[in-house]
Amino acid sequence: MNDQPPKPFQFSVRGLLVFMAVISVVCFVLSLLVQVVRQVREKERSHYCINNLKEIGYALSSYHEFYSSFPPPITADSNGTPLHSWRLTILPFIEDTGLDDRYVYTLPWNHRNNLAVSSSYQHFICPSARNPKGSGFTNYVMVVGQERRDTSSQTQDHPDSIIVVEIANSDIHWTEPRDLNFDEMSFKINDKTKPSISSHHVHGAMVLYADGSVHFLDESADPEELKKLLTENLEGASGRGKKSE
Repeated sequence: MNDQPPKPFQFSVRGLLVFMAVISVVCFVLSLLVQVVRQVREKERSHYCINNLKEIGYALSSYHEFYSSFPPPITADSNGTPLHSWRLTILPFIEDTGLDDRYVYTLPWNHRNNLAVSSSYQHFICPSARNPKGSGFTNYVMVVGQERRDTSSQTQDHPDSIIVVEIANSDIHWTEPRDLNFDEMSFKINDKTKPSISSHHVHGAMVLYADGSVHFLDESADPEELKKLLTENLEGASGRGKKSE
């Protein structure tokens, strides 16, 4: 029997190159799979966001049918002090949350009692958002300000009026009487330097029109056209983005 010691490991440049090539292919395939999974998940989140806005649109339409106008952005007390947001006003037209039994409408939104019962409510949040859990922050706001028409005066006879928009990284509580200010905002979609219509969707943000339709506004949208859409009743305006089904 010939007992020979095992051969020492022999370094092979060719073997190393083959190994590196295999690893590179595996990493490339994995990166493609990760990208596909991310795209599928974002598509699903976008779908839920569209549904959220459509539900808001349905609630606004129901409110309009009942009161012959859309709700004002804020509810104020007898002294004119803002108390609550339009989001709270339309809540009964969305679903029975039981919030009415615990929320005190004569107290401001940030009273400890009202915050305790409202901060866990998650309906006004975009699924793609990165809001802190339990913060109660919303991603759906109206556009308000001196240059902006009073939302309550808008009617469904002007379907090209943008009535609700997305805003990313929001610090606005959903019951808070605060929205996106026309006089302070940028009219560039996803502007990172100023408050703007924005989201964590890819290359744009969703908006809700007065007719209940949801559209995706691309980052390439002309800021001046967007400004006109927010200040004028443009019948058949060309500034609408891509309709989201």
